[in-house]
Amino acid sequence: MILKRKLKQTGRKLSKMFTNTLQIREFAKVKGGKRLPKGNFVLDEKTNHPYLRVSDMRSDGLDLSDIKYISDEVYKQIKRYTVTHDDVYISIAGTIGFVGKIPRHLSGANLTENAAKITDLDKKLIDQDYLVYFLRSREGQFKIKSKTGGSSQPKLAITRTEKIEIPKIPVDQQSKIAAIINNYTNLIENNEKRIKILEEMVQRLYLNKIVNASNKNWDSEHIKDLLESHVGGGWGSENQSDKYTTQAYVIRGTDIPSAKNGDIASIPLRFHPESNLKSRKLEVGDIVFEVSGGSPNQPLGRALLITEEFLDSFGGSVICASFCKRVVPKKDKLIPEILYLSFLEAQKNGEIHSFEIRSTGISNFKWTDYINSITRTTPPKDIQIEFQNFVKPLFAEIALLGRRNFKLQEIRDLLIPQLVTGRKTIKNV
Repeated sequence: MILKRKLKQTGRKLSKMFTNTLQIREFAKVKGGKRLPKGNFVLDEKTNHPYLRVSDMRSDGLDLSDIKYISDEVYKQIKRYTVTHDDVYISIAGTIGFVGKIPRHLSGANLTENAAKITDLDKKLIDQDYLVYFLRSREGQFKIKSKTGGSSQPKLAITRTEKIEIPKIPVDQQSKIAAIINNYTNLIENNEKRIKILEEMVQRLYLNKIVNASNKNWDSEHIKDLLESHVGGGWGSENQSDKYTTQAYVIRGTDIPSAKNGDIASIPLRFHPESNLKSRKLEVGDIVFEVSGGSPNQPLGRALLITEEFLDSFGGSVICASFCKRVVPKKDKLIPEILYLSFLEAQKNGEIHSFEIRSTGISNFKWTDYINSITRTTPPKDIQIEFQNFVKPLFAEIALLGRRNFKLQEIRDLLIPQLVTGRKTIKNV
């Protein structure tokens, strides 16, 4: 993918700048996590023993929304495989390269076998925050990927993790660099909190003004009758050819959560047949709906509303991947915002989950059955327009904050190699 190629090229250029380095094994130990004993499973009910999985990890830290737990009995069997606030975790299988610290309230949590901890840090040689930020940076991710082995199931071995190189600079300078990067991180986190508040406001408005305000005089129609069209996406090719001639970005189901917050860095740019784009190119008011993939801990049915602000972020054509649907609402019957919010609510209340089927490790969604059997209330047009006037500015604000965060993340990632190499001094930042 082109974005990955750019990352690789950037990593190669930056690698030449760092001539004085330390391997992780020179200032810390790397220890693996542990899988659950056979026949045991994680629990939704809170216990004294959190169990951290790769699915809880993100590029910028832990997602605490769905933390799982283990029983006292299971803990006794794997109690040696815990991670503390003083350690740094790194995912080594599945999605490789998630790096972060453990919040104090989760210190002592058990760690999955698909992650490792960098522990016993020598504080005379390494600052914990600096280590985290460097490994998250483009240069750090390039170094992680260069140590990753395997093709069908890539894995970052413990012995290879130990040999990842970190730029060697005085620890007091590391701490100052980390403090500067922390300022950017705090701005990003504050924006994320504002985004979450706005999303909750939109959902409350939907419940109060549409769901709870519904009455018997309002019409109701099957979802299929509210759609202009619904077509599967595409994947295209990494390389240009006589058949694959035209570039377009491809939104996958896994991209939807970050894309909602304006982070489009992971969305690949690929080549497609021109004919495929005609019916798949996303436009303002479309909805991307995930219909295949998923995991035991991530149900299908994630949805993304395509706004003008979102499309402007790309500067080019955008489609959804083949595991998703491009859903085009009939705007004269139901505005896109209401249909989109109804999908979000349907995922929360289990309506969508009831149409999900799982086989051979992958989930599929019975889309045709769903739109043929499930109905949506269609409020009078004046109520729809009034609701749209309420929520449209909120969606625009969410997109604006997301784009700001994307820019802040770019600046933050570029600052690390510039500060480490001295191309930008701490005083000048």
